[in-house]
Amino acid sequence: MNRLWRGCVLSILCGVLPVCPVSAFEPGISGMAKIDDNIFLTVADTKNSHKSDGRLVANPAPRVRILTVGEDDITSEVLTLKYQSSPEDLPPSDLEAACSLPGQNQGILMAESGFFQGKYGRIFYVRIENDRNGWTGEVHSTFLPFSLKHQFYSTPKDEQIEGLACLETPNHDLFLVLALRGGSHKPGMLIWGKLGGLESNQPVFTKAGEVSLTEGVRFFGNRDASDVFLQKHCEEEWQVWTIAVDDPGGKFGPFQSVIYSPGTFSWDESHGLLFHPTRPLVGWKREGLKVEALAGPAKQVENSVLSIGTEEEALGGMWFPLFPDENNP
Repeated sequence: MNRLWRGCVLSILCGVLPVCPVSAFEPGISGMAKIDDNIFLTVADTKNSHKSDGRLVANPAPRVRILTVGEDDITSEVLTLKYQSSPEDLPPSDLEAACSLPGQNQGILMAESGFFQGKYGRIFYVRIENDRNGWTGEVHSTFLPFSLKHQFYSTPKDEQIEGLACLETPNHDLFLVLALRGGSHKPGMLIWGKLGGLESNQPVFTKAGEVSLTEGVRFFGNRDASDVFLQKHCEEEWQVWTIAVDDPGGKFGPFQSVIYSPGTFSWDESHGLLFHPTRPLVGWKREGLKVEALAGPAKQVENSVLSIGTEEEALGGMWFPLFPDENNP
């Protein structure tokens, strides 16, 4: 666990926030799922290496951590994953998103950004447990949300998965919502579909719909989506939150992030899961931060409504609470 620059960050930010548990961690947070009142699973975009002769060189750095928000501080511990099998392209490479399964916070889905030279592009179904010896995680199964187009295919950057959310319909069907990054020449996308056979060894994602995130209203040209979170309003309606990021490519920034809502999902017994686009509703703006993760609020932080995680490239990453403001009462 690292607590880099914690003192200076606290002194700067706690003057403007009512409660300010924040800490910096290395590596940064590229995706996050809430698993208990004050506990989050975070993923990092650690990448494996590939030699010119096609050999895979696995990067042993941790990919997954358990982050706990305490009364006075935040801790982060590595979660070691166990695998039921050992395909040659394990461990995961470039994990960018995570979500908790509805009704079972210790069931987690984690998504790689996409294919690279015909490998990866997977979503992992992970079961986690906490006992007297600490947290453990086991990969139950993996599946591909998209088909591999050819043997050596690599997903274009603006089509990479950056966000993952799960919802359960009133008739107990499980749906996934994927947020695709977008870029300077292509808007980000939401893609959703039904996930079946999760408890089998071969889950299947069946696409049901897709929509552009921005519909001509863009905050930045660099990225329209760096995560997606579904805020449940009632049994059949969910507000969608995502993040536009200005990431010019430098390892030290400068970064900008806008957390916004492009619309809502609703469940209709006759027509299925429907998306209702709206003009983007700005919830929060964060200058100087590269926000890559959204999750529910920590109970420990009174009056907070969401949690965010950042991936500051060479500067590590941080966890913050979000509070209601004038744009999002």
